[in-house]
Amino acid sequence: KRDWSSDVCSSDLEIRINYTVDDGFCFKAASCEDSKGNKKASEADVEALHEFLEELLEMNQWKERQRESIMRLDRDGERFIRIFKQPNGMTKFRFVEPWQVTSGSNAGPGLDMGVLTEPDDVETALAYYVADSAGTEPVPVDAEEIQHIKANVDLNEIGRAYV
Repeated sequence: KRDWSSDVCSSDLEIRINYTVDDGFCFKAASCEDSKGNKKASEADVEALHEFLEELLEMNQWKERQRESIMRLDRDGERFIRIFKQPNGMTKFRFVEPWQVTSGSNAGPGLDMGVLTEPDDVETALAYYVADSAGTEPVPVDAEEIQHIKANVDLNEIGRAYV
């Protein structure tokens, strides 16, 4: 296990984060064109979408979240983000700690280390069993509400990177 507090590991990780995301990815709203070259959205719609994206990214501290995602992938071998749709149309993105994704006392076909998949298709997650920060019995969360990225494992590998 790496000692992430060491100067060498900290420097190595910071270099990797800077190389991968630097100040964060840029997002730009634009209108597509149809086959005749006509724009499919008005300039006002494109500007409204741009403003929405700016608010969404700021609300979720997206640049910091991108940098932390790289750190979590290197440190934990995987990264979970839970997606919370808001009544006002916005979406909150929040990290879920790997230890919170667990089967707990739940058991059954397709359930492995807190990830429920199709019985014959381990690449298709159906739900994630997530415990709260107090470590209570995990509850299923629909896979559409979780973004899970694994590092250094094959897509069809059943086990998770976290041990």
